Amino acid sequence: MRQANLRRESAQLAKKIEAQNQASANMRALMAEVDANKKLFQTVPTRFKETKVDEDELQQADARIISPAKPPDGPFYPQKKLIILAVLMVSAMFGIGIAIALELMDNGYRSLNHLEQVTGVPGLGIVPLLDKNDESLLPHEAAIRHPNSPCGESVRSIQTGLLLSNADAPPEKIMFTSAVSAAGKSSTSLSIAALSARTGQRTIIIDCDMRHPSVYVGLGVSNTLGLRNCLSGQYALDEIIYIDLASGAHYITAGGRTPHPTHLLSSQQMKVLLALLSQQYDLVVIDTPPLLAVSDTLVLALQVEKTAFVVRWQKTRRETVVASLRQLIDADEDIASTVMTQVDLKKQARYGQSDSGYRYYYARHMKYYTE
Repeated sequence: MRQANLRRESAQLAKKIEAQNQASANMRALMAEVDANKKLFQTVPTRFKETKVDEDELQQADARIISPAKPPDGPFYPQKKLIILAVLMVSAMFGIGIAIALELMDNGYRSLNHLEQVTGVPGLGIVPLLDKNDESLLPHEAAIRHPNSPCGESVRSIQTGLLLSNADAPPEKIMFTSAVSAAGKSSTSLSIAALSARTGQRTIIIDCDMRHPSVYVGLGVSNTLGLRNCLSGQYALDEIIYIDLASGAHYITAGGRTPHPTHLLSSQQMKVLLALLSQQYDLVVIDTPPLLAVSDTLVLALQVEKTAFVVRWQKTRRETVVASLRQLIDADEDIASTVMTQVDLKKQARYGQSDSGYRYYYARHMKYYTE
């Protein structure tokens, strides 16, 4: 019985020892786990520091600063000054190109001074465009109705210049011609004849342009009977002379076209006719065809004392004027001077080439241009 108790107690003690050993083993395992976790927690910061150092070493640049950077004085782009300079240069070149092109296209004369410089022939005067109030009138009608207007004063100045071209012996026969048609020679010759008649001179105008007569158109009369009929012997001189009631000037129309106008104008009958008219009138004004069109004008050139060469402002080309004047000079013609017609004084002043201040004086002394 006692042995059974001892064996029972021994078994219980063995169980307690085994339980203690098991608890000790668990404790050691827990302690080992704590030590492992402690080492792990100690290792993490260390590895983090090592990693950060490695990253810093990797991010460190190999370059070095040679000189410190300086801030720019202005923006790199857009470079406004360079762009403005380039635009100015291109604009200047474009403007110069346009100016050269316009100069090449403009082959006429802009002023009487310009005409004198190119041709060497003195300028007598200009005939400006009519004012707005006189636009419905023809130039000679405006000169008659408004003799103190700028147009009337211009024509009177040309008339005086022609008479004074030879102070000792004022010309009795004056011929008006031009290089090409539509230059204003017929209007100018009619204006000179009309104002001369209004001043008391016995004046007659003859239309010697038998190919394309225009004097009768300006006077508003018929061209049925005229110079052609007299030179052909059909009518006497006094039968073809008419009077313009508006101005008092006498006139002879061309009398229609003829197949041989040059022969008639160079005939002895023409010379006799001009001689008779010079005896009867103080001034004989002759309107002729354009020089470059036909040779009729050169035939008449030797039968007159003075020739007025008419040039249309900005329209008559320079080479045609020079060629025509050369023909007159070769014919030993006494060229009195040149006359520039249909001048736009406002545009001429904008060009900076106004003739001796015409526009300035017209505007300055407008009170004198009244009836």
